[in-house]
Amino acid sequence: MSTQEPEEISSAAIRFGDTVLTGGCHDTIRAEYCRMFDAQGSGHGTSGFVTTTSRFVDRHEAAYIAFAAGQIREQVPELHSEDLRDHVNIVHHIRLKEGRE
Repeated sequence: MSTQEPEEISSAAIRFGDTVLTGGCHDTIRAEYCRMFDAQGSGHGTSGFVTTTSRFVDRHEAAYIAFAAGQIREQVPELHSEDLRDHVNIVHHIRLKEGRE
């Protein structure tokens, strides 16, 4: 019998190469990326989420995980940070994660 907690969505995230930035919403993460790296524009990257097991997942897999964990009430094809706005496990700060888990 496994006592491992089910995987949940921990925070919104955007992967920029080997660097993953996390935060409360994707717009905030993009703005922080531009500020940190003095980048122009929106800061291209892959939008997704980080889970409680420190995995980066895309919006499709995140939707499945969030629904299975009871973080959202209805199954959606893609998860957006607004879908988790009221959930207590969403992290509301920015942190830099440099390719390490």
